[in-house]
Amino acid sequence: MGVGQCSQLAQEVRNLTVKPEVVVVSPLRRAIHTAQLGFRPDGTGPPFVATELCRERVSSHTCDGRRNLTDIKADFGSFVEFSEIADEVDTMWPKKEDSPNDAASVDCANRALRFLHWLHARPEKTIAVVSHWVFYTHLFRLFNNEQLQSKFGNAEMRSVLTCLPVDFRA
Repeated sequence: MGVGQCSQLAQEVRNLTVKPEVVVVSPLRRAIHTAQLGFRPDGTGPPFVATELCRERVSSHTCDGRRNLTDIKADFGSFVEFSEIADEVDTMWPKKEDSPNDAASVDCANRALRFLHWLHARPEKTIAVVSHWVFYTHLFRLFNNEQLQSKFGNAEMRSVLTCLPVDFRA
């Protein structure tokens, strides 16, 4: 992770006219740390909620595995709420999301759709999401928008307005 890129993100966050009410974050350490540096650089800021729904696509790369919940809480539990994480160990890790291939994982796309429904059900209206570019690739492939489908950079921020039609099913 680039600390300089996170510093730029923090500046962008400071300049927002509408601040996020909550930061939803992947439970992987690198995403939480990026979110911390970008949205809480001085130790204050919106509350954070971690969810497995927006974690990176589960692949064979060990960096895509989640640490034990106890260890993550020890590092970030003072400002991240982990009630959405059900298991101490990473139960997703053994179930690789690589079918039919890494770039077009049906399982990751389905999880991305469940994530959109989860976001939609939240009470907050202005939500920041800090996740991973491969997950974002699967998420934004659900929409016909060229800008959203371009590859995300490290600590890049994009504003998106989401509305789910009534018949949009997970």
